[in-house]
Amino acid sequence: KKHLEEFVEKKGLTLKAKLFILIPVITMLTILIVLYDILAMRITLGVLIIVKTIVFIKIPTIKKDGKNDKQETYKYITRE
Repeated sequence: KKHLEEFVEKKGLTLKAKLFILIPVITMLTILIVLYDILAMRITLGVLIIVKTIVFIKIPTIKKDGKNDKQETYKYITRE
């Protein structure tokens, strides 16, 4: 909830928030791929990991300036 509020308010996520969401999900899906020997499920989960990673890459990344704790400023990191 903490990380998603930032996304709704600022239309982007910090790198830390992206990693806090993406790493546990990829870990869980990878564990399922290793545990179950069902080819269709492995392919589906592999595609899901790839699509989820691409979606998170496309979400704008916000760089948080830590100069002043009371008045946080955000800069968008853009690909140029």
